[in-house]
Amino acid sequence: TMLHFSSGRLTAGASLRHAAPVACSRPVISGLRLLRPAQQVCRTQQLDVTESMEPAPMPAVTAQSTKADAKAFQHQKQTTHQLQVRDLVHGVVISSAATHAWVSVDGVECYLRIHNVSNELVGDVSRLLKPQDKIKAVVVACNREAGTVELNTKHLEPVSGDMVKDPLMVFDKAEETAAAWRAAEEVKDHGERADRRKCLQAMGIKAGDVVEGRVISAHTYGALVMLSHNSGSTEGSVDSLLPSSSISKSRCRDARPVFTVGEDIKVLVLAVDMETLKIRLSTRVLETSPGDMLRDKQAVYDKAEEMGANYRQSMQA
Repeated sequence: TMLHFSSGRLTAGASLRHAAPVACSRPVISGLRLLRPAQQVCRTQQLDVTESMEPAPMPAVTAQSTKADAKAFQHQKQTTHQLQVRDLVHGVVISSAATHAWVSVDGVECYLRIHNVSNELVGDVSRLLKPQDKIKAVVVACNREAGTVELNTKHLEPVSGDMVKDPLMVFDKAEETAAAWRAAEEVKDHGERADRRKCLQAMGIKAGDVVEGRVISAHTYGALVMLSHNSGSTEGSVDSLLPSSSISKSRCRDARPVFTVGEDIKVLVLAVDMETLKIRLSTRVLETSPGDMLRDKQAVYDKAEEMGANYRQSMQA
């Protein structure tokens, strides 16, 4: 069963690739979009999404979706688990338009944006990639909750603009260029991990601390928060994800209605793992009553230190 986007909903009968970016008046579960991660000194370690920029016109599943829709959507989510970020994959173009192409990779429908096709300007993706064309690409984003995978061919270019001039040559050399790209990314990751570790050590935060932060992006799955120092150190800042499930004791499925980008907030640190360099955050434990974060965030922040002290006492008990 395939999915078709029509009148603000997905229906059985066609594939995800036919979904076009439209304004939907119905409530939607919009977790099928990839948003641009904010640029920071220390990049997040939690998100398995890289190289994303503007929101992609991914299909949305409405609250009125049929059982067939839900089954097909679950199948797409499950099949994304066979792909990993930085994998070199072989695919077949299913459809293409001026700004994007849909590519089938072992049965998984993947998305290739225009700005990920080449390092040089691409005027029209459909002129480069036609349906049934066989291509090679690297996976740069894999949102397993949303069931979406994003591809990139510009990382395979031996020379900037080769995808525009001779895409077949790019695909012929894909294994070599992909290996070189992965090696460069691993070096960059190593440096970023070292920077993040240094940031965490400078901040000195630990489980049970109430810290201030600023929201740098908000998504269905949570809010990305840049944490502030407890001291006057200038070593940099560190970011972490506040999952939607950790925002309130009342159900919260989307962080976007709760937080705005640039908003200053207070969070409690549940754990700091110096091996994975991940920080677990929560605001739900700062609530005096379920739903306070959804009704009056400032009241929660005003009592944050008191609730944090109570949480630390419960940890010692």
